[in-house]
Amino acid sequence: MSTEKLYLHKRAEGGNYYLLIVDNINGNRVTKKISTKTKNKNQALSFLRNYKKKKEVAVLNPHLKLSDIQNPVPEYVKSNLSKARLLADVI
Repeated sequence: MSTEKLYLHKRAEGGNYYLLIVDNINGNRVTKKISTKTKNKNQALSFLRNYKKKKEVAVLNPHLKLSDIQNPVPEYVKSNLSKARLLADVI
């Protein structure tokens, strides 16, 4: 269960809205700021809604089995890592 909390914050000096994400990871408070790149409150609220939707979609299938990723993961690694990087991880 995530303890993530979301806040909209408007900076005084720049006037842009920021999405402030506060989370509790291993007992430590972690904050992250993402600019909405707008001074308009309605656009900032729209940014917040879209962020929440993306977080909901990003949840993995809880019934995922190891056999489901047995082939895609090695293929991904082969196509995205260099041979030198692969050998460095093996050694």
